[in-house]
Amino acid sequence: MELRRAIELDPLDPTPYLYLATIFTDQYRAGEGILALQKAIDLNDNRLTTRSRFLLDQDRALKNISLAWSLAFMGLHEWAKAIGDWAVWNDPTNSSAYLFRASESVHLRQVGADTLGDVKRAHLLQPVNANTFITYTDYQELLEQPSFRGSSLVDIGTDETVKTRAFLQGGQGKMAVFVDANYFTTDGPKTETGNRGENTLIRIKYAVSRQHQFLFEGLAGHRNEEDLSILQNGYASPNHHVVHGDYWQGQIGYHWRQAPGNDLLLSLQIDGLDTNGLDESSDTIILSGFGPTSLITRSSLDFYRKGIRGEAIQFLRVNNHRLSIGGALEDLFVSEFFNHSRKFGILMVNALNSSNIKNHMREFRAYIRDIWKISQNLIIDSGISVCNMDGVWQASDGSSLERKEILPHIGISKKIGIKDTVRTAYFQEIQPHYLSGTLQPIEVAGFSRVSGVTPGTWSWFYGLGWDRIWSKKLFSRMEIFKLYRRYPNQFMPWAFSNLSWKDEQDTSFRLTLESLLNKRTSVSISFGVTKLKPKTDYERLDYDVGARLTWVHPKGWRIQGAVWYVDQKEQRHTNSAVGDNFTILSISLEKSLFDKKALFFTRLENITDQQYRYLLTEPTDATQLPWQRKLFELGVQWNF
Repeated sequence: MELRRAIELDPLDPTPYLYLATIFTDQYRAGEGILALQKAIDLNDNRLTTRSRFLLDQDRALKNISLAWSLAFMGLHEWAKAIGDWAVWNDPTNSSAYLFRASESVHLRQVGADTLGDVKRAHLLQPVNANTFITYTDYQELLEQPSFRGSSLVDIGTDETVKTRAFLQGGQGKMAVFVDANYFTTDGPKTETGNRGENTLIRIKYAVSRQHQFLFEGLAGHRNEEDLSILQNGYASPNHHVVHGDYWQGQIGYHWRQAPGNDLLLSLQIDGLDTNGLDESSDTIILSGFGPTSLITRSSLDFYRKGIRGEAIQFLRVNNHRLSIGGALEDLFVSEFFNHSRKFGILMVNALNSSNIKNHMREFRAYIRDIWKISQNLIIDSGISVCNMDGVWQASDGSSLERKEILPHIGISKKIGIKDTVRTAYFQEIQPHYLSGTLQPIEVAGFSRVSGVTPGTWSWFYGLGWDRIWSKKLFSRMEIFKLYRRYPNQFMPWAFSNLSWKDEQDTSFRLTLESLLNKRTSVSISFGVTKLKPKTDYERLDYDVGARLTWVHPKGWRIQGAVWYVDQKEQRHTNSAVGDNFTILSISLEKSLFDKKALFFTRLENITDQQYRYLLTEPTDATQLPWQRKLFELGVQWNF
């Protein structure tokens, strides 16, 4: 009632609309929250006479990220991403924008090096308070929250799938704490496709003063996986394949807030991975004089990785220029021991071969980036990076590859009128190790610079995008881009063929249409086509189309249905690497209970072709493959 009265007293003040939108979203009225936030953004610059341009840019970034969160809650993810990017460009030191972009990648199963980079920046930039690690605002929440709060989650599903999670977060005075423990186990959709793992994360942020803050982070876990490659090729026969290992990571970070818009971030990260894999298959053969005899083929691989990475980035605001100056040093050691043997019957053993490969990779990188905000409607993003990678990949003869490159980038984002935005970008990049969570620039004009491909891959990118807000309830995004890649070694996109190459050219077109149908319902439709053409006689054309419908009710209901169709059959090649087409149908439901003290959720997913071949575009696609049968999950989250 007071907010309505404030709007009547000063209809040009954006603040009541911002608070009103926060309340709407908290009450499962995200559709109304979107309209209120759009009004707040329209009115943002009315306070130019009472607030500086820098503070108005901060206000705009805060409103944009709140709007983006409401859009994402309604299932309008591309619209949300577009607004989230503008929040970063308006204020590159806004932690909320980075955290939002990372959460969107997790939600859409598009986790990559850019996701981890956004997370690292967000955690270093976030101020110390009770909400440090869990909200999308750089300030205390509008609604009062306890100093410490926690949550526990239990999720059970088909194929003996069980997920559990418990976390505690909060803060008092100069310290904020976040503790997260996870456990996951499943038998998998097919024989020999089980998976189990557990990990614990502890994150502490301590403020020596308002200007100087430290971040301490530790992660440790264990994983045990069977033959997950069968999820990529449903026609393959399962083997006795087991990979198990331990991983850990530690980080110390420092944030010096020198002045509004001027921040220094330092990070020192150490991580390790120690795994052992066993692959065993058996057949019956006929040996002269012995008759039927079993043949067991066994391969084992011991893999050890240890790395240390130090990074620094200085944000500077000079008039309308948002400068980022930084660099990185990484030292990575990898050791692989491989043994291959065959066993005939119970007496005859024949060791075929073994190898021990050790690789030492070093990376040095320095860069400067300038986001020049010429006006509210025109931003030019330019910069240059110098990269030197030594020992990127080591062959069996001991030779190694070195990359020394100067990498320019330029991006332009131009708003034409109040409805259209045109984006264009060109850049070159040497891909960092995707587990590092780099602080370096990870996107240009909304196009991602880093991905999950092999570290040391040299890429060239040309992209053009057109975003249009047809009305306050309708948004479209169209992108076309060409990407050239030069891998450090032969890339094998399909695990069951001898197909591989070092040079590749991808041409992609994507179109998305999203609409807020009414205050409770939204729809998102997307279409994409990618032509992959390496320097071989192989050529591939992939299509995908998807639709998502979301319905939200003020009583705490959120229901979402989706369909996704993929076609990978249109190819020209000389080998048997043929993909399939398949359709995935899914529906999810969540219900807030007991005044948001609990959340009930369930999900049903069905793939129409439960036996298919899925061809990878990037190696990390193998970690996000569809489930090869019906999947049903049921869970509850309790907040305390």
